[in-house]
Amino acid sequence: MGIDFSNLSLPFDVSDLISSGNGLLELVGKFVLIGLVFYFTPLIQGLVTKALSGGNVNGKAHAEREYREHLVSQRRRNRKIASAFRR
Repeated sequence: MGIDFSNLSLPFDVSDLISSGNGLLELVGKFVLIGLVFYFTPLIQGLVTKALSGGNVNGKAHAEREYREHLVSQRRRNRKIASAFRR
């Protein structure tokens, strides 16, 4: 009841199919590799930079933020002390 493929012959064999697949992979593979390089380079660069800096890439910005938080907490403490003297 199905289709009879016994008399079917193809103009190529398995080795032709494999060689054409390898040729296509050789052609396209270079472009895929370049795309992967562009994708992974910033990730690897950030990883190396973080490892070499001891895990503190934005050290200056972090120190400035901590200093500002320290100043804000100091101002709040001074306001509490001043309001205590006003009473």
